Amino acid sequence: MQECVGVALQLAAITLSEELDYARAAEKLHVSLAELTLHIVELKELLQLRIFEMERGSLVVTKAGRIFLNECRNFLPRNGQECCHSGCQ
Repeated sequence: MQECVGVALQLAAITLSEELDYARAAEKLHVSLAELTLHIVELKELLQLRIFEMERGSLVVTKAGRIFLNECRNFLPRNGQECCHSGCQ
């Protein structure tokens, strides 16, 4: 059974996908670089998939990551939804 992905983890992933730079994303989120990194690692473990990977020295969003992030963007604004994947109620 998949764990529920909290809003903080979703926002961390969305922001990192927009910035594609850990330092800028952490600054934008007003968290430390270490905290952002822990959020992304936790997300990877919860979902059991890689959302980001390094490609030729640049951070890129994986195909699975794009699907997950699209779900997050669709669900987060709705009535305080706290999770963007099916399986959580």
